[in-house]
Amino acid sequence: MDGNASIGAGVTYTNNLNRAPAVTRRATCDADHAGVSRQWQGARTQLDAAVSVPILLYLDSGSENNYIAPSASIRGRVEVVQDLFFVTGTANISQRFASPFGELPSDLVTPTDNRYTSQSYSLGAYVTHTAPNNVEYLVAQPIYWNVPSDAPDFLRNTYTNNFEARPLTNIQATGMVVVLHADHGRVHRTARRT
Repeated sequence: MDGNASIGAGVTYTNNLNRAPAVTRRATCDADHAGVSRQWQGARTQLDAAVSVPILLYLDSGSENNYIAPSASIRGRVEVVQDLFFVTGTANISQRFASPFGELPSDLVTPTDNRYTSQSYSLGAYVTHTAPNNVEYLVAQPIYWNVPSDAPDFLRNTYTNNFEARPLTNIQATGMVVVLHADHGRVHRTARRT
């Protein structure tokens, strides 16, 4: 297992907390963060994770501007049946801007209504196998979720469920290959002669 941990603190002073030139509002921001990253690999499992949790406390302005701005990237895989059946999963959390035309501060200390926390998750199961004549195939069903937190109404939760079955190697025999791909309840079929 490899990894590291970090902790830090910083203080920033601003005289434009309201982001308006006519009203001056001073504040001191204490920006603390803790983070950890780990890589772990077992005989049939693998996990890569990096998590950071900045905490912003505005000392002079009350608690209305205080917030936590987490970020995470977690990825894992389990080989359930050796060389045949696998399960994968991911989790990603990051700070994003809702609009490219809104305020785009270069740091987390400057508050903006244009920032939100984006969360995306995936879980997938797949089978891969080498059949006779060295023909490899894949059958997979990944599922994806996107969940924005504190985001404007036009950013909605999304869910996608896919199904895919396809050969991974070129098939040299004469015949027909059918590739199925399902997306949002619609099945797409591609057939080609080999």
